Amino acid sequence: VAQHCAELANKIVTEGRAFGIHLIMATQTLRSIREKTAISNSTIEQMRIRIGLKCGEEDANFIFGDANARDALQKMKGAIGTAVYNPEFTEANNSGFRVAYCPEQEQKSLLTAIQSLCKDKYVNDMKVREFPNVLICY
Repeated sequence: VAQHCAELANKIVTEGRAFGIHLIMATQTLRSIREKTAISNSTIEQMRIRIGLKCGEEDANFIFGDANARDALQKMKGAIGTAVYNPEFTEANNSGFRVAYCPEQEQKSLLTAIQSLCKDKYVNDMKVREFPNVLICY
């Protein structure tokens, strides 16, 4: 299953952009992605926008590249929710920011509002799916 998912991810990243399809990848750690899948480094490098929460040096190198990892690690120090954003992988500077906490009841209210606002604008039958820490609208 992991191998099949890796192949699909490679295809979405390399071919999907031409069709307006983009991949958002979120994970607790990158170790399993690096060690257990066939997602190539060239595929990862095509994912230009990078956002990282507190992580170790190995993950920071993988997310932000060797050129920006040290700066990213420095910016990740701080209070809970401290994060780093880079819009162009290794070609732009990192920006630090802070992620806000949103209580579960407020999350549900916001999801309902988003679904209501978007239902007539983008697709006829929009679906919202929630997984732990992930929201998927399609």
